[in-house]
This record gives sequence, C-alpha cells and structure tokens, in this order.
Amino acid sequence: MNRKTLKRIVVMLVTLTILYGCSSDDDSHVTTEKPVEPLTVSGAMDWYNETVGRLEKQKSTTDNSKDISYKPSGKLAELFADEQWYAVESPLDFGDRNLMIMTPEVSNYADTNGDDNVKQVLKLVVLRNKETGETFSFIMAVVPELDYMLRKGDELDKATYLSPNSDLDGYVFFYTLDGELINGWLYKGGKVTGGINFSGEGPRTKILRAMYMEVRVCGYYEVECGGGGIKADCYSYIQVIYVDDGIGNPSSGGGVNNNGNPPSGGGRPGSGLPIKPLPIDDYEGAERIPETRTDCGENSTQNANAAENAMNSPDVMTSLNALREYAKNDENEWGMRIDFVDGKPKAYALHEGGTGSVPINFFEDTAYDLHSHPNETREGYHNYTGFSMGDIHGALQIGGEASFYNYKGSIVVAYDGSEYLLAINDRVKIQKFWGNDATKELFKPGKSAYFEDSKMDADYRKIRKQLEDNVFSRDNAHDYAMSYLLDKYNTGLKISKKEKGESSFKELKTEKNSIKSDYKPTKCP
Repeated sequence: MNRKTLKRIVVMLVTLTILYGCSSDDDSHVTTEKPVEPLTVSGAMDWYNETVGRLEKQKSTTDNSKDISYKPSGKLAELFADEQWYAVESPLDFGDRNLMIMTPEVSNYADTNGDDNVKQVLKLVVLRNKETGETFSFIMAVVPELDYMLRKGDELDKATYLSPNSDLDGYVFFYTLDGELINGWLYKGGKVTGGINFSGEGPRTKILRAMYMEVRVCGYYEVECGGGGIKADCYSYIQVIYVDDGIGNPSSGGGVNNNGNPPSGGGRPGSGLPIKPLPIDDYEGAERIPETRTDCGENSTQNANAAENAMNSPDVMTSLNALREYAKNDENEWGMRIDFVDGKPKAYALHEGGTGSVPINFFEDTAYDLHSHPNETREGYHNYTGFSMGDIHGALQIGGEASFYNYKGSIVVAYDGSEYLLAINDRVKIQKFWGNDATKELFKPGKSAYFEDSKMDADYRKIRKQLEDNVFSRDNAHDYAMSYLLDKYNTGLKISKKEKGESSFKELKTEKNSIKSDYKPTKCP
C-alpha cells in the first residue's frame, strides 16, 4: 500500500526547451492540452521509435562506421512517476557488443581483472511532464568510482532517473539518443558536488576542470583454433568532460530534448558515444504465460470459494462495486472490510485513504480487508499493478495474531480489473512464522511499502530478474517471485489472482528447477 516517495534529479528541462525552441524549426518535443495522457511503457517505446525515425533522416549522410547499434529492451522497461513526471526506463541491448564508460581507475582495474567485472548502468529514459505533456528521451549513464563499484556495484541497477542512488560516488551522464553528451552530475556520498557541461545557468566557478573517461567498445566472437573459446575485439578512446564545481544540488535536473542534437550549450567535441539507435519492434511481442498446475489441493479451492462467496454477498456487492470504480477512477486508495455477523458476510467502513495507503481497522469478526490500487498510486519503487510488500507484511501480521482467528486474508482490487487474494492458507504455519522474531522481520518493508532495504530485497530481485529475462511480464515476474519466497519460508500465506473477466481466484505457485536453477510460474486451472 504505502509507496516510496521519490526524490529526483532532473534536468533544467524548461531552460533547455526554450533554448532549443529558439534555434530550430523542427521542435520535436510535444505539448498537449490537458488532460495529459499518462505515459505507458508501450507509449514510451512508440515515442522512441518516432524519434529514431527523425534521427535517421537527419543523420543519414553522416553515419560513422564505428558506431555500434543498440535497441532498448522494451520487455524489461519499467514505469516510474513522481508528482511532476512520468518516467519509463529501459536497459539497452547492444547485441554481441558491449560499451563501457570508465574512470581511469576503473579502466586500470578492468585491464587487470577483465571487462566482465566492470559495473555501470546504461539505459533509455523517456520523460513526460504531467502538467504540460512535454515528452523527452535520452540515454542515462551511471558511472561509479572504483571504490564504490567494488563495494556496491551490484546495487547500481537500483538507480532510477527520479530516484538515484542515495550514496553514489561517481558520475551520472545524459546523452542524446545518438550519443552526444549533454550534461551530467558529479556525486560524492550521494550529493551533487559538480555539474558537467552546463551552458551557463545557475552558479558557476571561473574554471572548468577537465576530466577524462575511457569509452571502451568490445565485440565478441567464437573461435575454433588455439583451443577455441570466446574472443574479444576491443577499441577505446578518451572522452573529455568538463566539471564545474560551482554547481551543487539541482533544483531541477539533467537530460536532453528529443531532437537528436544537444541543446544550446550542451556537448563538446570528443565527448560523445559511438552509438546508433535502432527501432524496436518487439516490446509488444508474445510474453510467456504461467503453466497450468496439476497439484492444486482442496485448500486452494476452499480459499477461492470462501473469498468469492463473501464478495458476492448482497450485503457486500454494493460497497465492492464502488471500490472497483474507485480503483479505476480515483487517484487515492480506498479501503473496506468484510465482517461475519451471525454467520453472514457484511461490508463495513468503505472509506478514502491517501495516494499511497489507506488505514483499515480489524476486529475479531473481520474476515477480509479490501483496498484499491489505482493507477496513480502505483508510482512507487517497483510500479506493479498488484500487491506491495506492505500488503504482504500486513496480511502476515493480522493472520499471525491469534486474536484475529476469523481472518481469512487480504484482497487487492487493481485499476486494470484484476484482483488479488492473499489467503491465510495454513493458520498454524503463519502463527508460527509471525511468532518468531527472526522470521517475522523477513518480509518487513524498509523505507517504503516495497522491497527496498527489506531482508527479501536481494532474493526478490534475483528471482524477478530471471523471470523477466525469460520473457514473463513484469507483473507476473513480481507476483511469482513473491509466491516463491512465501513458500520458501513456510509462511502459510498463499497468493491467488483473478484476471479481468475471470470469475474466480486461481492460486499461484513458483517451482524451482534445482538442476537449471531457474523458476517456473504455475497457476491453478
């Protein structure tokens, strides 16, 4: 329920837009009249494709043979948002080649230990202003200092445009889609201590410090002679950047207009990347779907039937239908509960919460709590349609308390018509789990209702990423990663889902192949 409040680093987008608008007739950013259409992953990929089409026309006579092509990995794209921006982010796919931006110290480390040990982040970012509808796209690179990379290199992928790493030592660069450096920030301990290639806005020192980065491009191919194996063919060059230590923490941040060229004042000779964007055509391609289970027991059926019978009761339906409408149309979460009075289910206390949570009171007769997940409130750390870590933790807590012996589970009503049941499947297990101080902390959220800083964070991310890499949707990867962890730790809590248009909840289960170490999502028929 509770969602992360996002901090953001943003570019001086308004200033850059004005500068560009004064210098070109081909203004490729878009201003729409209110209401602004929310940015989606597919909409962001469409925007990217349109921009690449314009770039191909502008750059067709100046292509560099050393440019390496890339596409965003649309199926791995994620949507984030804060009060001002929608942001879709996607990792980049360079095919059989790799591109690294390294400080001199990291470059020396790579020479000794191999390029495979270099950690960085390169991603496409598509931004849309919630008020004006202006849309921008650019490449974001997070380049750590050596010490930070060795300590926290595996956590770099947590950084987003709207919520960067809180303790980063290193650089964040912003490039046009075809590789021109626009600007960026120098970070020390998570704080901005310098600006890179800014044109003249804000405080400045009199002297710009030149800094040097190595840009290394490697291609990989298989050879049969000399013992065979994979060989790398690499070339590199020096990227020159200019740091202004007079620019501190930004009130607005970095990035680039969607025109394919740096705005006035951005970019310098020798400061770009040898990249060429290609259109993406597979972000709406076929996704894998969970397999049908053959081991669904009586409990899964009983849990589903009990929830459906309560929800379809005449004394519940009116409030439930209102809750479903709020999920579709209201930016705030709404909540209610179902109590059993004289053996019959009855809805109580349908009420409005905030943009990320809604408080619900529980009593001895409470059987279910229900709350909505509107689209706007899914702007948190992971941005998933269904349950949050806070929802999981809440169901474990109420189910684990002996005083709530009639409690059967938590129901999440999502904006897209799907509904989730977090069912108390085994009351003995869940009370044992919650009664152990060591295990009850496993699913406790950190700074948000999601997974950041929780003890489940590393395991959850590993499983979710593997499922996404195996072409399961982001929502399925999220749902089945948590299903696996709930079973792994014998919590007694089960996840069931009812897709839009379906009439009953179907229990989820994630099987692990011990030989291949991969995960297989399955669902009851």
